[in-house]
Amino acid sequence: APAISWSVNAFRGPNFYFQGTVEPRNCTTGDYYGLVFRYQDDANLYLFGVSCSGEYRVLRRSNGEYSVLADFTANAAVLTGNKQNLLGVHAQGADLKFYVNDIRVGSVNDGTVAAGFFGFFAKTEGNPGLQVYFDDAGAWELRAS
Repeated sequence: APAISWSVNAFRGPNFYFQGTVEPRNCTTGDYYGLVFRYQDDANLYLFGVSCSGEYRVLRRSNGEYSVLADFTANAAVLTGNKQNLLGVHAQGADLKFYVNDIRVGSVNDGTVAAGFFGFFAKTEGNPGLQVYFDDAGAWELRAS
C-alpha cells in the first residue's frame, strides 16, 4: 500500500537555505524522497523530493490537503537509481527555489505555509524494500539585505 513518512527537527525558520543528501536503496518506480520544510504540523508543510527515475516534485500540504506545486519533472541534475543526490531549498517569503546537486531545477511562488521546521521524508507506492539514507542536513537563515 502507498505510504509516506517524515521526520523533522526542532529549528524553525521562515527564510532560509536548507540542504541535505539523500541516498536510496531498492528504489523502484513510484518511490520518491527528499526534504520537508516549513513544517508546522502533520497537516501543514512542504515536500521537495526526487524519484529514482530522475524527476523532482514539490508538494504543499495545507490544512491536511495536498497540492502539487510542481509535478514530477525530469531533470538531468537528478542522478537516477540508487545514487546520492544533494537537495536544496532556498525560501524567501513566497519565493521558493529548488536545487539538485547545486543546479537550480525549478521554482514556485507559494507562501501558504510561512514558517516551520526542517526534515526529510520518504514515499513509496507499495515497495516494502525501500530504504533512504539521509545525511549532512544544514539550514542557514537568510537575512534581509
